[in-house]
Parts: sequence; structure tokens; C-alpha cells
Amino acid sequence: MFGNSPFNIPLPQGALRTLGAESKVFEQQGQQGGQGSQGYGPCEDNTPSNNDMREKYSDSANEFYLFQVDNGWGQEVQIVQWSGSTPSEAIKRQYLAYLRYTNKVERNAIPNFCTAQQQATYSNPGFVVLYPTTGLWGIKSDTNPNTGEFLYDDAWKNAKAQHEGAFAGCMESTASNYNANAAIDNGSCVWNWRPYQTNFMNWGGKPQSSQTTDGFRYIWEVDSMEVLSDYDAANSKLRGTWKISKVCESKSKCGEPSTEQDYSKRTLPTTIVSTGTIAYPNGVLFSDWNTSKATAKSAGQIAVDNLFASHVSPPCREGITNKSNWSGFVPQPCDGAFSLTVERSIVYCDGSTDWIRAEYTLKQDGVAQQTWTVSNDANYSLTLNDAMATQHLNSSTGNYSWIDGAQSIVDAYENTISATTKTEDYKINNGFRRVEIPANKVTDGKDYNFFLPYATRTLTTTTCGTKISQGPSYIAIYRFRETGGLLNTKPSVTQTSDGKLEVKYDGEILTPFEILNTTGLSKEEIDALTEPYYAKIGCMDASATNYDPEANTNFKPGGSSVSCDWDATGIERMGLTRNGRSCLPDADGNPVEMIFDVSSNTWSCPNAGQGENGGGNGGDPPLVEEPSILDKDWLPFAVMGGIVLLALA
Repeated sequence: MFGNSPFNIPLPQGALRTLGAESKVFEQQGQQGGQGSQGYGPCEDNTPSNNDMREKYSDSANEFYLFQVDNGWGQEVQIVQWSGSTPSEAIKRQYLAYLRYTNKVERNAIPNFCTAQQQATYSNPGFVVLYPTTGLWGIKSDTNPNTGEFLYDDAWKNAKAQHEGAFAGCMESTASNYNANAAIDNGSCVWNWRPYQTNFMNWGGKPQSSQTTDGFRYIWEVDSMEVLSDYDAANSKLRGTWKISKVCESKSKCGEPSTEQDYSKRTLPTTIVSTGTIAYPNGVLFSDWNTSKATAKSAGQIAVDNLFASHVSPPCREGITNKSNWSGFVPQPCDGAFSLTVERSIVYCDGSTDWIRAEYTLKQDGVAQQTWTVSNDANYSLTLNDAMATQHLNSSTGNYSWIDGAQSIVDAYENTISATTKTEDYKINNGFRRVEIPANKVTDGKDYNFFLPYATRTLTTTTCGTKISQGPSYIAIYRFRETGGLLNTKPSVTQTSDGKLEVKYDGEILTPFEILNTTGLSKEEIDALTEPYYAKIGCMDASATNYDPEANTNFKPGGSSVSCDWDATGIERMGLTRNGRSCLPDADGNPVEMIFDVSSNTWSCPNAGQGENGGGNGGDPPLVEEPSILDKDWLPFAVMGGIVLLALA
């Protein structure tokens, strides 16, 4: 069944060549190899012997076996698996003979008189090698670096666990998770248990130790009991738990709190050292409970005796106490209404320089307010500064606990001092401007939105000074039209006497048309909040060659600032000049501006001025006021200079 398993170790090529070359010798020798040193044939090594194969695990119900094979007295080992009915001693000997033969093949020591018939008898009857996975033998001393376990032990234990995982389950029919198909009970059965209250749990006494030199005693006792609720009275079962406690029996030696010098006021502490179970998980019948408990008590007596024997008393008892004022900074009220100090008391071991604990007491005008304790470790190895930092340094404030306590007292007092409060607005920066998005979606580049980031704050003034409390933040949006002069001008911002911000442009006070709340927002969130108010200038007409789908505002058409370009081929009939940028002039040669339709995002030329021959409307041209030279979009510098000279004359 397992003869071709990948776990079987193949013979090396050198050995196979040797076997082929010596087949003739095997034919001549016949069955002479039945006798050799130590009773083995000449085709076999002396090891392993028939005593070197030991069973490690068996499950006969599921035909599964694990064996360890040692190679004589050496450091070589195998872990093998057998599947099927229980292997007979003959089968085991056959496998051992196969190993002895293979050992000899491995070292090229097969004698020439070993016949082919003899070779055929040395075959693996079906054992699967689990360790090593390569080679003939594994080294016995090799360990798993992670667990420290021997590798060959890991091999059979893992194989056992895998096997039991496949066949194991709860085999108790009364359990809630009973598995009728399970072949191995893995202890996973679950029953419904309820507490079983009795005053006689520890009838017969509690195993305990003698009292230690520092006043402790170790005591074993039954801690709880449970009864299986799903059983009838006749078949009901019990199970329980136990605990071992370390009990202080001397107030003077081990009483708490240790700071209390009046021994009569000290308490006797109890510590649970260990716990365990009785009759877990399945429980035992009532009639068997006392036997199970007695077994646990015997083990408990041994455990408490061992604890007593290994008990180490503290190296010291309390000695002198050194008191002084702590030299660190202690917060004080701003007006000196009272004084805060911190008294430090250090308790040392009796007759030693080792410190046990230090107490820091916050006092107001000499009256204690609160005390904090810094404790040394069990070996008295900590420095006081290290223990202070570990136990009482507040990482949020960077202060020791007693300093935070003093600050709380100061803050509470200063909050009662009469104060005046003033709330004001202040600009975060000087603001910025963006082209306004006009209602007609056509801009001449002179109308702007001014964005002013600002925030509020509250100033609370007392005899101790002024504290500032930060309030919410905003962006106010103002509209203004650039009046000329210097380019890129923007409104000015000043703070009035009542703490409000006043925004002016060209001497006129501006009123915000929108205020955005930016409290707690990131820069990216603020940008997203203001972006809808930014003009994105470009051609908004989809029929134009330079259409910009992102645009929300057009340049004023005409001249060098034209918004859109169109393909002018044959387009004169639409009222456009051949450059595809402006309308044809009217019948009098006057320029005609394009019109933008905000409902359709399209430019068009007015119908007036069109007619036969490209001018007029078939009748009299419309009366159009001749524009003044000063109304032109731009003028050459020479013309402007002439106008100035005329004005001066």
C-alpha cells in the first residue's frame, strides 16, 4: 500500500549500479546469505538490531502506528508510520533487515556473493519514513531552534496530532457535542453544569504549610463545585476547582497598609498563588467525588510544602523615615493668595540604605491635600528618579502627579478671581482675491471676490494677566470692482475699537455677501469650500474650437481678449468675420459685440446689421451712437498722450 510513498527513501545511484553489476554473483551464491555476524546475513550491516524498533503511538481501531527506529548505539534515528492491521514481529524484522541492507548499500559494502534472489528479500514491507524527510537516517541530537524539542520527537508528535485531529472527537453520548463518528475521545466533551453550593466542600481539613518568618501561610482548599444538570439524580456527576492562597497571619510582619505604624489598624492580605481542577472536564459520580478530592488534597499538600520551602522573605522591614520638602518647581497662585509645597517622605529598610517607598504630599499653607506613593521593586534595585518617572510622570502634561495636583488647585482658585471678558475678531492673513463669476458669465477682468480668513478669540483679563481662548474660524467673501491705478490691488483690513474687522476698498466699506465656517478643516477641505467662488476663465461655447469644459466664466469678446474661436469657413452667414472671433460690423462699419446666452452656454451675433450683401437689414440701418474715443477697450499710447496734452492746453 505504501511501497511507492514519497516518504520512502530511494537508493543512491551508486548503490543501484553496484547491485546491477553484481547480479551474477548473487545468482551463484544462492541463499548463502542467511548467516552472518550477529546472526544477520552477509548482505546486511550489524545495526539496527531487532531491539531498536520501539512503538511511540498506536490507534488499532483506525490502523495507525508510529515507531522510532534507532541505528544501534549510534546517534542515528528514524520515525516511521505504519497503516493497516497491527504489524507482526516478522514484518518489523523484515523492515529492520531492509535497513541493515540499505546501510550496507549506502557505504558500498555489498559483497560480491550476494545474489539477486537475496537482494529481493530486502524490501520495505510498507513503512513510511516521516523523519528524516531526506536521506536514510536523521541525527538524534538535532533540535528545533524555536522550541528546543528534538526533531525526531517533533515528527511523531505532529503525526499523532494530525491523526487524532482527523479521528478525534467527543465520545460521551450524554455530552452536548457528542460525535457518533469519533474514534478517539479528545476530551472536548461539553455538558451543562451549574454551581453546587455546599458548606462541606473542605470537610476533612485544608492542606497548609507552616507559617513563614514574615508571617505568611500557604493554604490549599476546594474553591468551587459544579453538578451536571442534565443527568438524573442517580447518575449525576460532580466536578470542582481548587486554589492555593498565600495568607498573611501577622499584622506586624506582613499587614497592610505598610505605611500604617499602628499594627492594630493593618489588614491581613490574601493572595491566590495557583488554581486547578478536580474531575475535569467530565466529572465523577457523587460516590467517587471524595476519592477525587482526596487525590487533589494529597497533591495540594505537596504543593504548599514546596511553596513554603521556596518562600523568600523580604530582605528588610521598615526602618527610618526621612522627611523634607521636595526641591522641584511647584505651581503657585498668581497673586500669592496661598502657598503650595510638596513634602517628601522616604522610608528605608531597617539598618540599610535601600529605600522601600517615597511619599509625596501636596500641602496648601501647611495643610495636606493629597499624597502619592512611589514604590521600589521587590529587589530594591530601582533608583528613586527612575521609579518616579515610571509611576507618576504624566506623558500628556510632562509633569509629576503632585505638580498636576498643584496646578489644579491654582486653576480652580484663579477661576474665581473677578475678570473682564472681551471677544474680538482677528485676521489670519491679509486675504486674497479671485475674479468674480458674473451673472452673465462674461467678465471684463475688473470685478473680484476678496477672501478674508479670520477667527475669533476671547480675552479674559484678571489681576493675574490676560488669557486667550481660541474660538471658531471663518472665511468672509467680499465683492469689489477694481478702479484702476495700481494693478492687483485688494481691499485693506483693519480692526475697529469694538474688536470687529473692517474691510475697505477705495475708501468704501465692504460688506461680506458670504461667510464660510472653516473651524477644524484642513487646507484641502477649505480649498474645496471656497473653490465654487473662483472664476475659471475660458471658452464655454461647445461649438468653438477652444472649448474648455472646466470654464465657468468667459472673457469679454473682441480684440485680443476674445473668449472663443470658431472655424470661420463660410461662417459669414452667421454674422462672424472670417477670423472667427468677432461679429461683422453694422451697415455703418461700427463694431458689433457678441452676446452670451447663459441658458445654453453659447455665443451669437445679433441679427441687426445682417442683410443683403452682408450689411443692413434691407432697410435703414439702426441708429447707433458713435462711441467716444475714451470708450474704446484700449487705445494706443500715442493717442492717449495726445488727449492728455489737449487737456493740459
